[in-house]
Amino acid sequence: VIEAVSKIESLTLTIVGEELSEEECKILDDSLHGRWKSFHNINSIKLRELYESSFAFIFPSDYEGFGLPVIEAMACGCPVIASSLSSLPEVGGGAALYAKTQNCESYLNQLSSLLDSEELRIDMINLGLVRAKEFTWNKTVVQTIDVYKTIE
Repeated sequence: VIEAVSKIESLTLTIVGEELSEEECKILDDSLHGRWKSFHNINSIKLRELYESSFAFIFPSDYEGFGLPVIEAMACGCPVIASSLSSLPEVGGGAALYAKTQNCESYLNQLSSLLDSEELRIDMINLGLVRAKEFTWNKTVVQTIDVYKTIE
């Protein structure tokens, strides 16, 4: 993802998660020349602001139990580009774009498709908003209870 973003000078990479190491910061500085920001220990209000102001949310995870950040981004009107691995295609469905492989070209192709077509970007935003509504905590509770009932 870093290499893909480095090829599009109009984009800045924003990273949310654990505090970055000096080595990670150096890699980002060398590749993106100051076109990156990092946030850690942020609250849900700041996270929502970041999703809402982002050009796209990129989730290059090799393994996810569910992929809640995909749904969070969609609910905030942020187009999603995710890895085609693990549960992410199941979570994102047709409302996300997927990198076929974990390399620069795959992520660059998806970023470029959003940059080249405002219509596609708007479609992905709208599809994401609809998809996010399919995942509610109430629905999760009901389905969890149903599973426990079948065990009895």
